[in-house]
Amino acid sequence: MYLNFTERLLRDAGIVPGMNVLDIGCGSGEVSFIVSRLVGNSGQVVGVDTNEKAIAMAQSRALKQNCANVSFIQTNLTEISTELGSFDAVVGRRILMYLKNPVAVMNNILEAVKTNGLLIFQESDLTIGTQSSVPMPLHDKVFNWIAKTVASEGADINFGLKLGAKMQEAGILVKHIRAEPNIQGQGDHNSLYFTMRNILPRITSKGIASQQEIEIETLERRLLEERVNNHIYIGDVAFGAWGHKPSA
Repeated sequence: MYLNFTERLLRDAGIVPGMNVLDIGCGSGEVSFIVSRLVGNSGQVVGVDTNEKAIAMAQSRALKQNCANVSFIQTNLTEISTELGSFDAVVGRRILMYLKNPVAVMNNILEAVKTNGLLIFQESDLTIGTQSSVPMPLHDKVFNWIAKTVASEGADINFGLKLGAKMQEAGILVKHIRAEPNIQGQGDHNSLYFTMRNILPRITSKGIASQQEIEIETLERRLLEERVNNHIYIGDVAFGAWGHKPSA
């Protein structure tokens, strides 16, 4: 069975049944639900995010999935304290790159982690440079729209390369760092299109590209047509790292 980068990272880092896990910047709960499967009925997951609408969506998904071992709380990530509980692990995906002071946030979160507890983070890097087996101008255009939008929102699009160093700076004992390119060209896998569809309002509101330029109704087909004969395209690179809270 194919496991995506996030699930492999969590499994390899040591998320196992029975753990109590905090998911920071949980959004609509995508990572929280992966963790909930890994910790099982004997474990618990708490997802936190500052976005009220995202938390409401995550809570709705939990109800529909009858997922009793996960809960969601709206809170400021800079104010996470032991009041939420004591956790065996903290996870976060594509959240540190959006924070003004990720080191301070990670250092604060350590207070809610048990001694020797796990801290696992996944971040993206959009600066390493795109690669393709044949010229793919539409892929380049779409990738640049996404990168410009993310950067315009204040994210550090170079954060993936800095992940391990920032974790160490926050006082985490870093044990492992890995990176994997996001490959467009594995069957119908088309994360560029799905990303564009999800952030379309943000792209247009920032003036990065117009609805007419994007043509979202035909974009997926046009991207697939540009990748005939199993040609591949690499845009961003996913970085993952884990470490432990040091002993006092």
